[in-house]
Amino acid sequence: MNTLGAKLVRLAESGTADLDKATKRRVIVINALMLVIFGMAFVYGGLLAILDFNAFQIPILWMICGGPLFLVTLRLWTISITLGTFYNLILWIVFEMTLSYFLGRESGIHFLFLCGATVSILIFGVRVNPMSLFSLSVGVICFFIAHFTFTSHASFIDASQQSIEVMFFLSVSIFIIVVFCMIFYAFFELHRAENLLEKEYAYSEGLLTAMMPKPIADQLKVDRLKTIADDYDSVSILFADLAGFTASSSRKTPEQVIEFLNNLFTRFDKLAVKHGVEKIKTLGDSYMAAGGMPHRSSDHARRVASLAIEMLETARQMAEEVGEEFHLRIGFHIGPAVAGVIGAEKPFYDVWGDTVNTASRLESTGINDAIQVTRATRDFLKDDFIFKKRGLVELKGKGKQEVWFLQEEKAPA
Repeated sequence: MNTLGAKLVRLAESGTADLDKATKRRVIVINALMLVIFGMAFVYGGLLAILDFNAFQIPILWMICGGPLFLVTLRLWTISITLGTFYNLILWIVFEMTLSYFLGRESGIHFLFLCGATVSILIFGVRVNPMSLFSLSVGVICFFIAHFTFTSHASFIDASQQSIEVMFFLSVSIFIIVVFCMIFYAFFELHRAENLLEKEYAYSEGLLTAMMPKPIADQLKVDRLKTIADDYDSVSILFADLAGFTASSSRKTPEQVIEFLNNLFTRFDKLAVKHGVEKIKTLGDSYMAAGGMPHRSSDHARRVASLAIEMLETARQMAEEVGEEFHLRIGFHIGPAVAGVIGAEKPFYDVWGDTVNTASRLESTGINDAIQVTRATRDFLKDDFIFKKRGLVELKGKGKQEVWFLQEEKAPA
């Protein structure tokens, strides 16, 4: 059964290898329809033979000879899409009109014109276009022509009224089944489209939230063009950088560099979530985070300090895992800052102010495997953490500043 199904699928896909997605879908639907008509011609002919073979010899012969003509379309696509389309349309009209002439409108065979008109929507889509309107119009017009022209079966068809009635119910049943299948297909496509939209929406939601804090992302969902800018009296800004990584990365493949940074920064991200600190961005091998924003808090400095200590430990552990020596420099500072979203097409959340500049200078002038802070930050946290004085350091734009190294958290009293 699987082998037969695979063969039918291959037949339906005949001539579609080099087609664009929309045309390929249309051709596959037409091919499948031609295979169905081919099969139905023999089924219908068999039923006529059962009803009254002697009376229906000519229609049966026509179905047996005409049915295989629909398979020709499977090869015409390789010559021309237009040729294949019009061949099917003309063959369908001739085939059904001839049957209508043989069997008359009392057989209901002309209802299959309406089946073809309905299926044209499936072939050409629900959008209004010349081909869909043309096919739909042809089907309806042919139905009325057959209905008012062939009021009774051909004179050489000597069929009983009972046989004609059976054919009528059979033809109408086929029409109802086709309409039902179309409705089912429409709802199936609608359901599939809704699922795809839900997946895309969930992906977009996750992507937006990953790019910036959730409260900021929620505001952008309401109004994408809204100006978002917040002023904070006190936040903690942290910068971390891999010392000497640029030089060592030149000896690695691009894939190795990305894998290493992704592994390390993913661990930092988890630590940031653990301590309630907001990751702001990464730039190359630099990592920036902030405490006290967008959710304002009074203990943001303690959170960032704890994060910085764990980041150093995590970097040491990873160095042992990969068997490669690398060092992390960290600097953080406490003070006012402004945060907001920049850009409309590619928005990103960022922070500005003297506090940010100072934290960056503390990182760049720091030493390997150490967390450098200003005296003001040390005074703010001295009750909860242990510091070691470094002395005076020249900070660009700030002059000489007294700086300290954050070492560890004090044990509970």
